[in-house]
Amino acid sequence: MSRWRKLKAQRRAVKAGRRTLKGERRAVKAGRRTLKGGRRAVKGARRRVKAERAAGMLMLALSWRCRRLPVA
Repeated sequence: MSRWRKLKAQRRAVKAGRRTLKGERRAVKAGRRTLKGGRRAVKGARRRVKAERAAGMLMLALSWRCRRLPVA
């Protein structure tokens, strides 16, 4: 692979928020961070994950409550 094509690919990767060796810092600068679960994420992603987790907990709590209630 020629140097230029490599560079170009790297730049494209950074734009897509993928972490390349050199472009890692640039990706972070652009406000894109990689997340657990391999979902690539832009700024609001962390909040979204928190919200997801909270919703999960809520559902769990509700299911427990339902189990505890006497079945009519």
